[in-house]
This record gives sequence, C-alpha cells and structure tokens, in this order.
Amino acid sequence: MTLVFAQTRVVGGRVEGLPVSGRITSPFGAVGDARLKDGTVLHTTGHTGVDIGAPLGTEVKAPAAGRVVDTFSLAIPSAAPWIADWKRIYGNSVIVEHAGAYYTLYAHLSALKVREGQAVVAGDVLGLVGSTGLSTGPHLHWGVGGPGNRYVQRDKGLLDALTLIGTPAKEPAKPKEDSMAAQQGQYVVKAGDTFDSLLVRFAHIDPLDLVAWNGWTDTPVLKAGDVVWTAKPPAGSSSGSSPEAPKSAPPANDKVAELEELVDELAEDFLRISAKVQRLRIKAAAL
Repeated sequence: MTLVFAQTRVVGGRVEGLPVSGRITSPFGAVGDARLKDGTVLHTTGHTGVDIGAPLGTEVKAPAAGRVVDTFSLAIPSAAPWIADWKRIYGNSVIVEHAGAYYTLYAHLSALKVREGQAVVAGDVLGLVGSTGLSTGPHLHWGVGGPGNRYVQRDKGLLDALTLIGTPAKEPAKPKEDSMAAQQGQYVVKAGDTFDSLLVRFAHIDPLDLVAWNGWTDTPVLKAGDVVWTAKPPAGSSSGSSPEAPKSAPPANDKVAELEELVDELAEDFLRISAKVQRLRIKAAAL
C-alpha cells in the first residue's frame, strides 16, 4: 500500500491544503539553500524534507490517517543524548505512522497538540507552526520515511512528500450482475466454488437455512453461473438454480418407493451432519 496525501495540492510554488498552506521555501533534495543567522549553511548533503513557510502559530494538520508514535518537546528534559540532539535540530516535533509502515515528520513546531499513541485522521491538528531547532524562521519541515524508516533517516529511505499527492486508488467495482444478485439475496457461483467454500463465505448464515432455501437434498455440485439463495426466497420463487439431481422414474411398486424415500432421508441427514461439522470447523478456526 502506497501513502497518498489526497488533500494536498501544489499550485505555483505553494502547497495548498494539508498539512499547512504556504510557500515552498526549500524543496526536497535541495543542497545548501538555507543559512542560519550565524552564517551556518544548512542542507549541505541534500534536504531531507520539504519546508513550507507559514505564519507563526498556524495549525499543522495531519495529511493522512495514522497514529502518533513520537512527540519531542523542548519543555521535557531529554532522557537520552540522541533525543537531545534530535531536538537541537528539529525542535518541537511529531512523528506519525501510517498504513504500510510509512512515517511522516512535522518539525520546528511552536507547540504540540497531540500525544503519543493517539490515532489521527486527515485534518486533525498535530501542532502549530514555529521556528524551534535549527530554523531560519517560522515554517514547517515535512519529511516522509519509506516503510520502516521511523525517524526519517537519510540512509533508510526517504520520499518527497510532494510526489505522494493525489487521489487514493479505488477498489474495482463489482460486476453489475453480482451487485444485483446480492440485493436480491442471491449469490452467483464463481469458478472453484464448492459447497464447503460457500459455508465459509456465508458463515453468518445457518447452513441448514442455506440447504432449505435452495431445496438441496444432497451435497450440491456447483458450477460457475449457478445462483444460490442466501436469504429466504420470496413466495413463488424457485429454489436455487444449481443443478438438481436427476428425477427418478416413477417407482415400480411401493417397496421401491419406500427404499427411495429412505435413501432421500439418509442423504438429508448426511447433508445436515456435513453442514454442522463445517460450522464446528469454522468456529474452531476462529478460536
């Protein structure tokens, strides 16, 4: 799964939308394009994120759903040297984990508005624009780490956030005939479907109901295109369109009729037992 920022646009050198709207003051990969007041040149080996200029205190919002995994606050004493070094560079900052193990970094904030472990959706406020850490003025540093790169490190795979803007891919639409059948309480059999696979697919339905609704008296042999009732058929509807067992010729005498009736009863019993066993297997697998 690829991370996509659906509510972000770039227009004329500006970012519009999430995480914050403003002019791009330093693009991803830029080299030596920023300088501190003391003359120190930044980004000497290439900028690891995108800098977006915005007024101090502007809300910085999550551009995609995720979970806050790290917050770094200058107000809290550093428990480890690497954290102190991190805050010296990025100041107040937030890291969010997204689906697919992608990570995003929001740095140089003036204030934090989330806590570690908090789930966020696109549009939730993460913090406020600031100029903490190594910063040339109020702006947001927005970084993206590839799968597994939690701290957005250069040697573990970086991504340019502005190459991930767009519309998330939609799931392919289901065939029209399947949608219509589902609305009518029916299922169109696919190649490879079996009685057992249907019991698993429709585990929420009592197998004995499936048997009754479809008029099965033996384990059905299904083929692609057959229609199976997954709800009680309306009055007057024929039960299922799966192949029916060939009808027997009229019995020659009462004895034969009795035997055939007994065979039918045994077949029904077998089917019921098979259905119950399958239900037990489904329950056992869920434990």
